[in-house]
Amino acid sequence: MKKNVYAVVDIETTGTNVEQGGKMIQFACCLIEAGAVVHQFSTFINPGIKIPEQITRLTGIKQQDVANEPYFEDVAPVIYGLLTDCIFVAHNVHFDYQFLLSEFNHCGYTDFRLTGMDTVELSQILLPTEMSYRLSDLAESLQLEHENPHRADSDAYVTAELFLYLQEKAASLPLVTIEKLVVFSEYLMMDTGLFFVHILEEMKHWVPPLDPAIQVKNGIAIQKQQVFNSQQEYRLNAQYPETRAEKVTLFQSSYQLREAQEKMMNKIHQVLEGEPHHLAIEAPTGIGKTFGYLLPLAYHAKKNAPIVVSTYTNLLQYQLFYQDIAKLKDILPFELQVALIKGRNHYLHLSKFEHILKEPNENKNDALLKMQVLVWLTATKTGDLDELHLASNHHSFWQRIKHNGWVLNSQKDEWFAEDFYLLAQKRSQQADLIITNHSVLCQNLRTKRQLLPDFEYLMVDEAHHLHDMAMLSSEAQFSYQQGKYLMQAFGHIHLPHTLLSQLQKIMKDLKISQHLLMDFDISLLFIEEKLAEIFEGLVQLNQLEHGTILSAQDHIHVLFDQNEVEKLSPAVQRGIQECVQTFAEATEQSRELITLFQTHEQQLTKADLFMIESFGSLSDDFQEYHGQLSQFFDFATVGQVKWLEMSRKNPKGSLQLKMSAPEVHSFLKKELVEKVPYLFYTGGTLSIGQSFEFFKAEVGETEALETTILESNFDYSKQAKLVIPKEFPAIKTLSQQKYTQLVVKALKKIAKGTDKNVLVLFNSLEMLKHTYQQLNESPLFSKKELMAQGISGSRERLLKRFYHSKGSMLLGSESFWEGVDLPGSALEILVIVRLPFESPAQPLVKARYERLEAEGHLPFKEDALPRAALRLRQGLGRLIRSETDKGMMILLDNRLTDTDYGHFILEALPEDLPKEKQFLSDIVEEIHDFLN
Repeated sequence: MKKNVYAVVDIETTGTNVEQGGKMIQFACCLIEAGAVVHQFSTFINPGIKIPEQITRLTGIKQQDVANEPYFEDVAPVIYGLLTDCIFVAHNVHFDYQFLLSEFNHCGYTDFRLTGMDTVELSQILLPTEMSYRLSDLAESLQLEHENPHRADSDAYVTAELFLYLQEKAASLPLVTIEKLVVFSEYLMMDTGLFFVHILEEMKHWVPPLDPAIQVKNGIAIQKQQVFNSQQEYRLNAQYPETRAEKVTLFQSSYQLREAQEKMMNKIHQVLEGEPHHLAIEAPTGIGKTFGYLLPLAYHAKKNAPIVVSTYTNLLQYQLFYQDIAKLKDILPFELQVALIKGRNHYLHLSKFEHILKEPNENKNDALLKMQVLVWLTATKTGDLDELHLASNHHSFWQRIKHNGWVLNSQKDEWFAEDFYLLAQKRSQQADLIITNHSVLCQNLRTKRQLLPDFEYLMVDEAHHLHDMAMLSSEAQFSYQQGKYLMQAFGHIHLPHTLLSQLQKIMKDLKISQHLLMDFDISLLFIEEKLAEIFEGLVQLNQLEHGTILSAQDHIHVLFDQNEVEKLSPAVQRGIQECVQTFAEATEQSRELITLFQTHEQQLTKADLFMIESFGSLSDDFQEYHGQLSQFFDFATVGQVKWLEMSRKNPKGSLQLKMSAPEVHSFLKKELVEKVPYLFYTGGTLSIGQSFEFFKAEVGETEALETTILESNFDYSKQAKLVIPKEFPAIKTLSQQKYTQLVVKALKKIAKGTDKNVLVLFNSLEMLKHTYQQLNESPLFSKKELMAQGISGSRERLLKRFYHSKGSMLLGSESFWEGVDLPGSALEILVIVRLPFESPAQPLVKARYERLEAEGHLPFKEDALPRAALRLRQGLGRLIRSETDKGMMILLDNRLTDTDYGHFILEALPEDLPKEKQFLSDIVEEIHDFLN
């Protein structure tokens, strides 16, 4: 059989389109034959035009590099001959191929046509858990050497290595998986699907033996799942290493035991061995906090009872489980059983996925997602859909394959034995440590502990976020778009291929009355009409009442109460009542339909079961939507804050109705503090000026809480400086527009005076956006990279780009205040635009202040100030992450030094941190002197 020759190509250009004047400046190609790179070719190309500065910054290719190089028409015969009879491969193949095609057409080579394959799509399918599919990110993840990113020669060679890796990966997959991938491959870009056809042809000559860790069921290959031994079988009396010498022996040369870390270990061990007790430990960055609590917890859990560890986010949960726990297991003298727990709808429902595989693909996106999941199932041990990092535009597919439980007999599910959610539950019942996140923990408290097994021991990491996550868990939100999606998902009896028309067919086959289904259908039509009227009425009211604000801001938040309802037209008010009533009737109708189907379960086919389970899942969502709608417009009950959010560009489409508890400390006190005997809190910012009073009030703790502050390893007197520009006037005297202009001027001066990376933190996304727009117009940022949250890509992508860049500026808000790890020279300058006070106009903030005032407290002093102080300290934590880091924090807000309350915020910062006021020009010089 003739072996294919693959031409792996990369080009660099002055622009993205030949027709719009784009020209090639470098061409590179690697030829692959019989699984190896057999030839490499690369040349610079004279574009005949000036290379834009941003292209030089990106590629490193300067005008002088190409000045004496051949024009494309000079090398076209060589490139044409090189590519002839090859399969064209590129990362984003459409760009490289179309650009070359246009260039060849201009040179008279009008017959240039090749088979083309895309390594982006192949990577998405065969490496489904990657965070990013940029070539440089894949090279880093797969440890492929990539010396000069954005240079065609380096990119082409790395793409060739990636392609060979993907070939090996595909060849190692089970035959049944490859066969299914071939079925869906017709939807892939150009001829990318031939990749899997070629792999299948190879397998016809020799099928690799099935990996013993994989099983095949109903034509789908999945990892065999394992459950731990029961607790009684593996419990042992492991002795905690109490002395430093014992710990050093345990760690061997793998880890450096720090003094503060050892103090943390011993303190936790001491509490675990004593009477029920609550302990809060402030553990500064750099002391090894995670190991500081994991080691004593592991020893105690092994011989006593399971311990739950909760951290802030899904990402931190993964880091804890896959990195920190993995390292801990390497040094422990016993086997540690650890389970990772999330809510049910994070897991794949296998029987749903099997059914969806057989459905015709509605679009290319669905086909690609099916291929990703097929490959992922051969590797995942959890079935956790978060491993796939599905984007928001994959929401409808995710909704259809996520786990919602069963409405019929779960034992009838052919995949019951392999069910990922049930396996996660079994693992949690038999684990030593259970790793979860604050969201699941708070949901567990609100649902009376249905998500986690009973526990008496709890470690809350990143504990300063517990209050906010408890608040978030009390929040409900719904929109017109959600309601519209629900109605579309149900469909209608008269519309073919919709869920309700499929249910009607089942009822006809069963020869049972369809009246109930018809009634439900009529209810949906009425609800659909009324929801449109209600949301239209709310939009009109907001535009009438808050039009001035909406015209000045992209996004508004408006408190909603009984007075607002009464401002709606009588027709809309009547529509609300009728809609809520019909929702209640439809909810009851859906329950009766499920009961009806349950009585005929024995007669149902596999396809019928899927349709009814889908109806059950949607009915749960429908019932939840009804509950939220009913609750939102019910003002008889107290204890909730309700508000509307909408954007200027798409008012009706963006309008969200939200409600939340105004405070959660009493909830945490009742459900957590008073019920968990051994409760530990840790984090880097729990105290203010040595006091834990604010933290205690937030989480409902009492005076009985024991507190400890561990000493930082950092020498802030030498490692950091806080400086405030003298020329900045008092913020209260400035309009937002004028203040933004001053910030832009300052940022330009800072960027011009340094080649260091600069992270700029904002309180407001609105101000961030306006600052970005003005900076982006400056010629300075045609030579420096400027990035902004919400504009230049996802948070993860921005941080990666920032880490690998030099002299760039990143504007961030909200999530960039914490959880950002940019060590060493990646971040040495942090600019904070203004003191991080919450906006008092935010509905929840406003409600919190009103509650505090009603209780006789001072909201600014007792709430706003402590929050701002802690936030500023968290900002400093982005800058100094290790004992070798150096950095400067520039605060463009003189309230820290020029107000009566500034000293309170200063007390939250390290005492040895130098704090100075200087003119901006002197600050720029100071940056150079201090950091160099």
